[in-house]
Amino acid sequence: MASPAHHFNKPSADIILISSDDVEFRVHRIILAEASTFFETLFALPQPASTQFSGAGEQTANHTDPNGLPVINVTETSAVLESLLRLCYPIRDPVLTDITVIRGILEAAVKYDMDEAKELMRKRLLGLASAEPLRVYAIACLHALEDVALAAAKEVLQQKLQSSYVEEMEEITAGDYSRLMGYSPQKGKRKKPYSFSRISMTPAASEASTESAPIEPSDAPHPFNLPNADAILCSSNAVNFRVHRMILAMASPVLEEKLAHTSLFTGDGSEAPQETNAGQTGLPIVYLPESSRTILVLLQIYYPFNDPELNDTQDIITILTVAEKYGMKKAVRSLKALAMSTLDMKSEPLQAYLIAIRLGMREQAIVAARYTLERVDLNKYSTNMEEVSAGSYYRLLQYRRHCVEAACNAVRDWGLENPVSNEYCHNSRSWIKSGCWETLVQTEFIAALAEIPVGLAVITGAAASAMKRLDSSAACSSCRSSRDLLVQTSAVYLTLSKAVDEKVLQVNLEWK
Repeated sequence: MASPAHHFNKPSADIILISSDDVEFRVHRIILAEASTFFETLFALPQPASTQFSGAGEQTANHTDPNGLPVINVTETSAVLESLLRLCYPIRDPVLTDITVIRGILEAAVKYDMDEAKELMRKRLLGLASAEPLRVYAIACLHALEDVALAAAKEVLQQKLQSSYVEEMEEITAGDYSRLMGYSPQKGKRKKPYSFSRISMTPAASEASTESAPIEPSDAPHPFNLPNADAILCSSNAVNFRVHRMILAMASPVLEEKLAHTSLFTGDGSEAPQETNAGQTGLPIVYLPESSRTILVLLQIYYPFNDPELNDTQDIITILTVAEKYGMKKAVRSLKALAMSTLDMKSEPLQAYLIAIRLGMREQAIVAARYTLERVDLNKYSTNMEEVSAGSYYRLLQYRRHCVEAACNAVRDWGLENPVSNEYCHNSRSWIKSGCWETLVQTEFIAALAEIPVGLAVITGAAASAMKRLDSSAACSSCRSSRDLLVQTSAVYLTLSKAVDEKVLQVNLEWK
């Protein structure tokens, strides 16, 4: 046990907190109870004379310290715990400048229901919005502190930090980041408040209790109603699936474990655990929280009968989540492949990328990222953004920026290495390769590639625009006369297009 180097070592203490780095804090129940409704509730519960508590308030062992004081082990570091306790005790408040510590105190204050500490940390984050706006924004989104997020968003815009990265972006959603990218001061002045955090945008669950009528049990369709089954899976809507334990054991280690526990309660009339029971048929029953449709699809993957009929991507992902929950590896593989097959990467590349990231499918994410280059706007909101990290979305935007840079550099390099003619440019007093033609065409190409950094169509479209400019007074007479050669030489555009694509293909999508 580390020696305490703080004020919380009074002999009058009646309880001990031990930090995650093994520092002991001797504190007083009455002060903790006043500051925290969590501790107030915990201390109101009857406890044995010798009890040790976890940070969640559960009894973990029949141990005390040598003086008989109860012990609570918490997950906070000693730095965070000391600062949190200083905010509770009538002593000098801590000097807080480290945003990591401030975040830790805020999270501990939320965990232990310490309203005063939460408010103090909110104000401290506001004070750091100009110094570390992106980190403050991410922390604010994680805790639905909309006023803090707004202040940080304004600083991000003012300091032009939209393309910057902080580690906290791996914790917030791409939706949170998209709302930051889409924010402007004008939006903040609308009658309806502009929200940043997904948490604050999610409607609160109604506290009103609604009692639904009992559901009459029913049998599942063939082949999950056969009499030779030796177990039953009961769905949330009371549909009974008669199944075979051997198949379930091979399909899911989780269901195998559940069925193993049911064997102790089969047909002997004893009380079953909460999630299992023995039905009137004497077969063990496992009650599952999923709907009958989800269970049917998963069983169809493993039984040698009809394959499941699925064509909705979100529906497939919902069932895939259940398959992952039950450790059903074959179902996970099949549903991942099916989910990606329902997507048109060319027409919806951003959606395909987000879903591939969500499913951990790297190769598909890379292909989808490539297709996003053919679209101008990657800031269009999608509900799938709420299922992946802001870091993943940031890496897609960075990939696009690097591709644009590579494409534009390819045009510049190509212009220097591939003179079109030996005509003399009167404006620049040089040969055509470095004359006003080159400047005009490069300007058009680079402007086009900054929007869509791929493809022959982009090159030819930009070339057509450049030809119009060559007809204008912007070009000298020699350069204007060379336009006929350019129009007739389609190979010029093809060569340049290939040069651009080769450079872009060398850009890698970062994966984390």
